[in-house]
Amino acid sequence: MTCPIGMGLRVLSILIKLDHFSANGFLGNARVFDDPAASVYDLGMADINDGSGPNSIYQDMYVNHELNAATSGNNGPCSGTGNSLSNSVASPSSYDDQSSKQLLNKLDVDMLATDQYGSQILRSLSQSNGTMRKEITERVPNYPHLMEDQHGSHLFQRHLEGSTKNELELIVNQIASLNQDKLLSLAVDNQGSNSFQRLIKHLKKSPRVASMLTSSLSTIFSELVIHRTGRHVIKQCLNLLGMSQTRNCVVQHVLKLQNQELTDKICNKLRGHYTDLSSKKGGSHVVEKCITYSQKGMKYAVEEFLENGRTLSQLARDQYGNYVIQRALKATKVEDREQYRRLATALL
Repeated sequence: MTCPIGMGLRVLSILIKLDHFSANGFLGNARVFDDPAASVYDLGMADINDGSGPNSIYQDMYVNHELNAATSGNNGPCSGTGNSLSNSVASPSSYDDQSSKQLLNKLDVDMLATDQYGSQILRSLSQSNGTMRKEITERVPNYPHLMEDQHGSHLFQRHLEGSTKNELELIVNQIASLNQDKLLSLAVDNQGSNSFQRLIKHLKKSPRVASMLTSSLSTIFSELVIHRTGRHVIKQCLNLLGMSQTRNCVVQHVLKLQNQELTDKICNKLRGHYTDLSSKKGGSHVVEKCITYSQKGMKYAVEEFLENGRTLSQLARDQYGNYVIQRALKATKVEDREQYRRLATALL
């Protein structure tokens, strides 16, 4: 048997869905829950309470009492704020700033976010109005908890869609404040790992915020790389490889782990970019490590350098590129004498 609170939340969830899919938001004008005899109870929703309909939910004194606490009323879950709150719940398309804040002030966002029907309600509300979305984002007290919760993770993923840089920073700040044990627990959890991967995708155009997250993840890379779930978080970081300083930091940490699978993945993904990276401060460090830790990386980089003699000469004189060329000469002299001969000859 569904708990009374869960039933009440399910009623609200269905009312919101009805407003979206029925004629012109008729529920917005009904005094939902205010009157036990209201005709709104006879709208063909008998299935929501094991066949007895929402009217019996309202008449259940335990439900009346518990939902009453959310609306500060005395005679029903919506009587505390009357029809205005009822309209707000039933017609999310008509929210204004005042009603949005009024509704959220009466709801326990943290409790709703981790409840099956409560999560559906918050997702519907955040989708309906920019003000409501912003209010919900700011009122979630614990995003890491949402990330690993079965229902909360759905709300977390919805909030990532169209997030502003400030909203992303708020989320990442909470993650960055976790200790290493909690961060690792979150990243290797099935729901948590999926949430991390989605978050990383949304940080593509926010390098400063991405840097905050990768800095935190770098403290547990060794543990993540050997975990079957956690390694997907690192792989998602690798999928965002580019030439930014932020991602260079991530790549260097991964290369230092000397995990052959990940190292080869990085070296292969950087093909065509070795020359350009070599002339940049952060990028040159990445190329040096590719040459040092991977024979494939050494081969790819040197072949790219040899494709254009003029470019190779310029790299040899570049303030960062010259260190890469020195590293390539040392590595090929030990690992591949033929490549060493070709590289040395091209530099003459």
